[in-house]
Amino acid sequence: MTKNCKIVLALGGGGARGLAHLGVIQSLEEHKIPIRAIAGTSMGAIAGALYAETMDIKAAINRMAEYFECEEFEAIHTSNFKKGGVEDFWTQLFNRFRKQLAVNIAAQKISLGDAGDLFNAIDQLILSKRFEDLQLPFICIADDLKSGKKVIFNSGKLKPALAASSAIPGILPPVEIGEYLLCDGMLTSVIPTVEAKELGNFIIAVDVRQEMTSVTELNSALDILVRADVITSHFRADILGEKADVLISPAVGKFVWSDFKNWKEIIKSGYDATNEKIPEILDKIKYRHSITYRYGYKPLHNLTKRIINWK
Repeated sequence: MTKNCKIVLALGGGGARGLAHLGVIQSLEEHKIPIRAIAGTSMGAIAGALYAETMDIKAAINRMAEYFECEEFEAIHTSNFKKGGVEDFWTQLFNRFRKQLAVNIAAQKISLGDAGDLFNAIDQLILSKRFEDLQLPFICIADDLKSGKKVIFNSGKLKPALAASSAIPGILPPVEIGEYLLCDGMLTSVIPTVEAKELGNFIIAVDVRQEMTSVTELNSALDILVRADVITSHFRADILGEKADVLISPAVGKFVWSDFKNWKEIIKSGYDATNEKIPEILDKIKYRHSITYRYGYKPLHNLTKRIINWK
């Protein structure tokens, strides 16, 4: 039934909410829907690379679980943010910004944190050194702060590419690779549906953003800047989500991007949301009459740069 469809996953970014991608893949595996390639942004890139390496969702989830239960992760989690709900989290984050703003300007720091924790996490989760070591075609997206263009990684060293795709601007420092100064791919590809179309002709996209709710008070410049960024991100995500053949939106809105301690519930949200979409997926595969993109690659948008065979 799927021989005329090359199914590609487009896994969006969203911090801890991106763990729902593993639940999505678990459901697809159980229903024997073959994944032929993966495009990922930020946490979607890390989850996608983990599955592309193992090709076994149980092994991928077990590896993630082992990391979340280790002492190193516990120390990182408790030292960065206290427990609390979404509102408490944002209060903590805003307070950190306000307290450190003057110091950061004086010291000309480019981020609130360092990249050590991110690189350590990637080292423990991903064993492969290069894209070519993966069992499944995989690409990840980052954004070049110098040129303002997206950069797509599809070969060469894997872990620096994953770190670049996950480097949240202002929170983690950008990653230097060659001539590029790279940060989180969510700036241009919060859901990488456009890039996924280069890998196949049937796109299943996963949107793990928080829902945008109305606000009644905007009391500071920081409040306004954050709100403007939320509106822009949601607008981009809506447009990109429409480019998928099937869009899966797990119910993860109540989780903040640092909510890794709730990984079991988040993964289950992805699993449940996909189970509900299985009839739609099978129906669209079976009765599809035309395919816009057939096998092979097509040129990317002219604002896109690609890194090929970097060493």
